[in-house]
Amino acid sequence: MSDGPIVVLFTLGLFAAAIVLTARDSDDSRRKFDRQAQRVLKPLARFWRGFQHGPPRPIPNKPQTATDYFRRAESNQNKKDVEAAIADYTEVLKRDPINLTALLERGRHYVSVGEYDKALVDINAAIEINPHYYFTYYSKAWIYIYQGDYDQALVEANRAIVLASEYDHVYVTRAYIYSLQNELGSAIADMDVAIRLLSNQASYYKWRGEYHHRQESFNWALVDYTEVLRLEPDRPETLYWRATIYTKRHETDNALRDLDKAIQLQPNYVEARTLRAELQRWKGNFAAALDDYDFLVQLTSENGRLYYQRGSIYQIRMEFDKAIADFSQAISLETNLSMAYLLRGVCQSRKKDLTAAIADFDESLKYDSQFAPSYVERAVTYRELGDEQAARVDLAEALRLNPQIFDTYYNSALDYEGYGDLEGAVIDLNRAIALQPDHPKAAEVRDKLKQLSPQN
Repeated sequence: MSDGPIVVLFTLGLFAAAIVLTARDSDDSRRKFDRQAQRVLKPLARFWRGFQHGPPRPIPNKPQTATDYFRRAESNQNKKDVEAAIADYTEVLKRDPINLTALLERGRHYVSVGEYDKALVDINAAIEINPHYYFTYYSKAWIYIYQGDYDQALVEANRAIVLASEYDHVYVTRAYIYSLQNELGSAIADMDVAIRLLSNQASYYKWRGEYHHRQESFNWALVDYTEVLRLEPDRPETLYWRATIYTKRHETDNALRDLDKAIQLQPNYVEARTLRAELQRWKGNFAAALDDYDFLVQLTSENGRLYYQRGSIYQIRMEFDKAIADFSQAISLETNLSMAYLLRGVCQSRKKDLTAAIADFDESLKYDSQFAPSYVERAVTYRELGDEQAARVDLAEALRLNPQIFDTYYNSALDYEGYGDLEGAVIDLNRAIALQPDHPKAAEVRDKLKQLSPQN
C-alpha cells in the first residue's frame, strides 16, 4: 500500500472527528452531527470501499448472489423500472431473508405502485429484525396515511417519535396526520416542535400557516406566511394565501401587491388572477378586473363562474350586449343559474326587451323561488308592461320573503351613483319606491339624480 491513499484516508478521518467534536458542543448537537457527518462519512465510506475493492464491478448478466441481485435492483431503481427492482429485491430476500435494506426498499416500491398490504408485510418483517429503528415505524405511518387509516398512522408516528424525538420530520408527519383528523391545535403544536428543531425550513412555516389558516387564526397564519416569504420570497402559492388573509382583513392594497407578484412569477395562476379580478372589481377598477377575466376566460373557457363574474362587470358598465352574452355562456355551463338568469333579465329590461326579461325572471325563480329580488325585478317589468295586478302580487311576495328589501335597493342605488351610473341609480330607486311608496327620502333622491342624468 502506498503512502498517498493512507494520508488521504487519515486526513478524512481527522476531518470527520473534528465535525463530531464541533457538533458535540453545539446546541443541536445530534442533528448538526447528522447533517455534517453525512457529508464526510459517506464519501469516506465510498473511498474506503474503492480502496479495498477497486472500481465497481459490472453487474453480471446472470446474477447469482444476494449482492448481485441487490446491485441490479439498485440499477433498475435508478432506471425507474419499479417492477424489475421489486423482482430483484425479492431475489435478494430469498438468499438473505434478514436484509433490512432490501425489505425497506421493496416495501417502498410496493407503496409506489399502490400495493400497500404487501408493503406492510415487508415493514413488519423489518420491525421484527430491528424493532428499535424509528424509520420503519415512520414508513409504516405513511402507508396507513395512504390507506386512509389515520388512527393507526398516528399510532405508528407516535412510536417513531419515541425512538427519534430529535428529528424534525417525524413531528411534521404527525402534524400532517393530526391535520387529516382536523385536530389542528395538535398539528400546530407539532409544527412548533419541528420549527424549534429546524428553524430555517420555509415549508415548515408554510404548513403551520396553513393549519392556522384552517383554524381561522388569521393573524398567526399571516405571521407564518410572512416568514416563508422572508426565507423564500418567490413562492407564488404563499403569496396567494397571504393575499387571501389580507383580503379577510380588508387590506386590499396589500393583497393586490402580493397577487401582482404571484402572477408575475406564475402568469397562469388561475386562483390568484381570479382573486385579483374580484378585488379590482370591489375597488371599482373595472378595466383592470376585465383584463384578468379576459385572460382567465382564454385560459379556462369552461369555467362558467368566470363568465358570470365578467358579465356582472359589463352590466355595471352598461355594456348590456356583452353582459347578456356572458350570462348566456354561464347558463350554458350551468353556473349559478338563478343569479345568471336574474342578471340577464335585468340587462334585457335595461334594453327594453321586456318579454325576454320576464322569461329570464321566471327561470330564475324556478331555481330559487325564495329570492326576493327576482320578484321585485319581475314586478317592475310587469308594471312597465302595464300589468299592475301581477306587479302588486310580486311586490307583496318580495316583502313577505324579505321585509328589509327596500334597504337593499336603496343602498344599491347609492352604489350605482358612486360608480357614476345615474340611470342605474334611478332604476333601483324606482324599485325601492315601488316597495315603499311613502318613503320620505327615496323620491327626493331619485328626482335629483334624474336632473343630473345626461339623458335630461
